[in-house]
Amino acid sequence: MAEDEQRKRLRPASDNGVGSGRDGVETQRRDDALVLVIAQALGRQMAREEFARLRCRAANDNRRPGEDG
Repeated sequence: MAEDEQRKRLRPASDNGVGSGRDGVETQRRDDALVLVIAQALGRQMAREEFARLRCRAANDNRRPGEDG
């Protein structure tokens, strides 16, 4: 009987309540919004890097036709 009570009190370390009830839904929405913000920031950074790369390429007129890089 003591084992049964102890098992009821113990829970896995990964059991943080996500997905259970209202708190789980709110946590999921917050996490989704955070992931979206991070993805947008990464996309903007990639766009800035590509723009800078293309701008440097256009500024260098010393390349032979067909030369890439």
